[in-house]
Amino acid sequence: MAIIKHTHVRSILFACLIVLMMFTTGCSGLTITVTPTPIPTNTPLPPTAIPPTPTTIPRSPLSADEVRTITAEFDRIANANLTAWNNHDLEPMRQVYTDDVRVYENGDFPDYQGIDFVLSIMNTYVLGMSPNFEYSWVDIYIGRGAGFSVMDLSGNNEELGFTKENPEHEYDLFTLREGRIAELWLYWDSEYWTAVEVNFNMKPLQDYAIAWSSGEPEAVGSLYESQAVRSDSLFGETEQGSTAIKEFAANFFAWYQGVSIELQKSIQLGPQYVGGVYEIHVSDQAGQPCVVRTIILLKRPLYDYFISNESVYYQPDTLLACGWAR
Repeated sequence: MAIIKHTHVRSILFACLIVLMMFTTGCSGLTITVTPTPIPTNTPLPPTAIPPTPTTIPRSPLSADEVRTITAEFDRIANANLTAWNNHDLEPMRQVYTDDVRVYENGDFPDYQGIDFVLSIMNTYVLGMSPNFEYSWVDIYIGRGAGFSVMDLSGNNEELGFTKENPEHEYDLFTLREGRIAELWLYWDSEYWTAVEVNFNMKPLQDYAIAWSSGEPEAVGSLYESQAVRSDSLFGETEQGSTAIKEFAANFFAWYQGVSIELQKSIQLGPQYVGGVYEIHVSDQAGQPCVVRTIILLKRPLYDYFISNESVYYQPDTLLACGWAR
């Protein structure tokens, strides 16, 4: 009985296999259309990539024509001053300086004031004691209503080792009024101050370059007093307070990504006023490396590390070359 039962089961399985083969063969030529099941309305769709919206408005470039106009006027005044000195004829300076001109050599208070007194001091203590006194032209750095005339000086202070081959480097900051020099701030580089045995502290200028190259607004803000003022007259920018300066730094790093600032020369007037000739390394409009040269002045209260005042001046040709003026 067990054998008969087993044979019966195999017959049934064999019959099923034949039916299955017939079904598969018959269906192989059929095309089956599948209708996709709609996604339920409550199923969230994957997010669509949206380009980020810039949060910083690009810095407006200066007008190239205006930069050329400012440069030409400042160049005229600076050259008239240099020519009068080199001719050892101070009378033409009455057309270069205002009647109430003030000259600063040490700090906030003028050392000499009034055209007659200033010219008498220049004639007696400069030209009178240095008959070989002579300037040679180096460069200019401009702002609005003020700028630097950079000159090499020979025939003066030869006892300190300064000669025609090794001149003094003079940086004259002119404040202008109605086309004349109203104030003259006399800066010298670190070589001069070393020669006269005056301590020159370059650390604030080096720290400035490091912070403004860091890409970190907090590092920049930490350099300044809480009520510090930063002024860039050419771009028309004034920031009051370390918080505002930090916000400006954030914009600066967004405008000029990867910017670095390098200190080239250090200058000083008295114990509180220091400055640096800096190169700002950026990219031009074509994305190529470019350098904007500046003189940046920093004022610090006595015995205080933090900057209380900053002003910026630009070498005009580099503004044009890098597209900061166009």
